Amino acid sequence: MPINYLRYHPDWKDIIRPQALKAANHRCQKCYVPNRILIIYDGDGKWLEVDDLISDHCKKTGQRIIRVVLTTAHLNHLVIDNRPENLNMLCQKCHLNHDREHHTEMKRFARLAKFEEVMEQLTMPGSEKALPQIFALYRAKRNQHLQLMAIFNNRQAKGYNSNYDKSILKLANLYKSHFEQLLLWATTTLANHYNHPDPYAFYTKYYASDLKLIGSSSTKKYHANHETNII
Repeated sequence: MPINYLRYHPDWKDIIRPQALKAANHRCQKCYVPNRILIIYDGDGKWLEVDDLISDHCKKTGQRIIRVVLTTAHLNHLVIDNRPENLNMLCQKCHLNHDREHHTEMKRFARLAKFEEVMEQLTMPGSEKALPQIFALYRAKRNQHLQLMAIFNNRQAKGYNSNYDKSILKLANLYKSHFEQLLLWATTTLANHYNHPDPYAFYTKYYASDLKLIGSSSTKKYHANHETNII
């Protein structure tokens, strides 16, 4: 999946990641496979470096040969937390394994039917670990609000003023209330648990880098006009 570097520290590519790679001695910190080599996995899931004999075997059997590419994993899934102890260099397989539980948690939050259920979950001990999931939900609510407001404003410009329009505005305001509550929780959590000096600035930059609205050109135009005031 392509990396959106706007979400990362400005020194990510030039300083932070190279230092983490050097500290790991250019090996996966879980399975210890070296970076950039060609490997296959045996029946037990262990990696084997490809030599001429293995290469010939793969040509005959069609077994896939993999080029190892180490990626930098944030152990707590927070891309702003670049402390050395929070960074691990992982191969593709180990990175997927590391993210599996996190993705399961994201899906669990996505399945919560009511907004009140989400907020109740955030009062539980250890809820700070849900920060990445909550920000994903915040972005979704924010985008839904902007989409509905674009539709509402477009209808207003055409002179429409029906119960349907009132329903659109009511739902847009509900989503606005939701994302504001989520943003407050997220910024408070960033400050209290992760000592971030300016959570609002971080989320402004993070959200502005993820402009994935679905809808008409009027929706995109509305978003562009409001981008500087997203917090």
